[in-house]
Amino acid sequence: MQRAGSFGPVPTGPGVGCSPRHRLGARCLLARSARPGGRSARTEAADVDAPNLLVAYQSVEGHTQQVAERIAERLRAGGALVTLTTAAEAPAPTRFDGVVVGDPIHAGQHTRELTAYLKAHAATLERIPTALFQVCLTSADRTPEKLAATGAYVTALTEATGCTPDLVARFAGALRYTQYGRLKRAFMRRIAAGSGRSTDTSTDHVLTDWDEVDGFADDVLLLVRSPHRA
Repeated sequence: MQRAGSFGPVPTGPGVGCSPRHRLGARCLLARSARPGGRSARTEAADVDAPNLLVAYQSVEGHTQQVAERIAERLRAGGALVTLTTAAEAPAPTRFDGVVVGDPIHAGQHTRELTAYLKAHAATLERIPTALFQVCLTSADRTPEKLAATGAYVTALTEATGCTPDLVARFAGALRYTQYGRLKRAFMRRIAAGSGRSTDTSTDHVLTDWDEVDGFADDVLLLVRSPHRA
């Protein structure tokens, strides 16, 4: 399954991300078609009109929760049955036709909760359609260096958990000044100043492209409803 302008094969290595043709896009399809086993029998037998999907997220200041809620809303609008929960409280993925997981990047790391969930359920997730979104301020910059950096976060997660998602999205996050403590607010203000972003700490500044988020959710539905993996 491949749609022009949305997906691209993902190279391995520190700069993992969309291929050059799609580097300005937020999402890409990871090649899992060569894996033994392929899609699970449960997914082959799933109700493609109303797939049962899990959206498991972890949030720190609340913006990733908003992204997850937007994805869940879009999936439901597309006909899916959606369970939305935090990764810390998420059920095992065995009863779902597909899984979407996501969290923010803080200090160059994915959250402990999401990492633990992926590690605990890697074997199951490798057999069903799985999509990952990560939320990071760095993704607001589309330079090769920044793309390599955000791609490296994905690589580190897959290597740490043994779970390689079919679909990956890297969304720009938000400057949540009103949610930061005093020290973090000052630190993030310096970072924002250095990258030419707003230093007005009286309000929050959302950098997320919501059209990209909607497009990712649409691609998840295409992935789950596809008769063949990748």
